Amino acid sequence: MEWLTVMSGASRTIKVFGILASNDIHWVNEDGYMRQVGCVGNGCPRCAEGDRKQVRHTLGVIDRKDGRPKLMSVGAQVIKAIHDQVVGRDLDRMEFTILRGRDRFSGYEVTCRKSKPLLKSEMGQIIEFLSGLVGQIFKIPPVREG
Repeated sequence: MEWLTVMSGASRTIKVFGILASNDIHWVNEDGYMRQVGCVGNGCPRCAEGDRKQVRHTLGVIDRKDGRPKLMSVGAQVIKAIHDQVVGRDLDRMEFTILRGRDRFSGYEVTCRKSKPLLKSEMGQIIEFLSGLVGQIFKIPPVREG
């Protein structure tokens, strides 16, 4: 599965087709680089040390740069910005541009605009993408024709 990441100072335009998962994480500094570590819930040693957990959401998106479905991990700030702009609207008719700040303290700016609903070809790509994702999760070999 391909992951979409918005690099510092850059932007990407996406069409969201679903929230596929949500999980609690802790940010850990390893050799000057921040990385995510899953929170184990009850009895979590990081929580016991006072390290605040955060929720990360895995979105299924169409990357408008290349038109392919991808996974995208976002935090509460991006989810809230998307939610606030979609209330009372049809998510299927919206696209979002996510602009990431130049450093880890500047956050994200999310704007939306109206778009056409997903095309049949995009729906086919999404179904294939999700089938592959389920296959990876459950280690199901692909079906071979012939």
